Amino acid sequence: MTQIDEISELQEAPSDIEARLLPIVEELLYECGYHGLNIREIAKRIGMGPATIYKYFGSKEGLALRVLQEQDIRLACAITRRIPNNGSAEEKWRAFYRAMLGYYDKNIRTAVIQNVAMPASTWFLSEEKWPVSAVANILKEFIREGRASGELDPAVSDNQIMAIHYMHLVREVRLWQSRAMSWQLSDRLERFFPIVWKTISAPPSAVKPRTVK
Repeated sequence: MTQIDEISELQEAPSDIEARLLPIVEELLYECGYHGLNIREIAKRIGMGPATIYKYFGSKEGLALRVLQEQDIRLACAITRRIPNNGSAEEKWRAFYRAMLGYYDKNIRTAVIQNVAMPASTWFLSEEKWPVSAVANILKEFIREGRASGELDPAVSDNQIMAIHYMHLVREVRLWQSRAMSWQLSDRLERFFPIVWKTISAPPSAVKPRTVK
């Protein structure tokens, strides 16, 4: 059994312990990356025994995934508030990226931890072992709607659409971080989004006119 497998078998951490622990883990992930995490150092910084951390999180993988999960939930809430109820698939996807990049501009730790700090191997964990699903579920709903309306290219599979999203997003954030964050991510929307949309959308001749109700 791997450390990731063990996460689902751990006791749920009390809220007061998470409140003390997760901000420190988030800070260290941002400053040092995943490989810089050390449970003994974390425990020392907050005055908590390492055994307590292992009891609730199992490993540094468990700690990192818990931070990612919290970030993902907050990001999904911010995005959802900015998605129009009506409109074309293109309008909804554009609003999604506008909200996401704007959120990253205001929450740079989230941008870096989600797209830079974690090892690439975590991106390929199965859904059962990957508790970070809130933003992905928004995209899955967009895909479902886009399939129903015929606005997404049927030749591009759902998994390919998800891969295209992450590939372009991670590249954009990593480029920004490597250039000392010298621009606003939201200012890159019109360079970033048209490439994604052109890749996943149906050819113009295949899109049926939308009926206005």
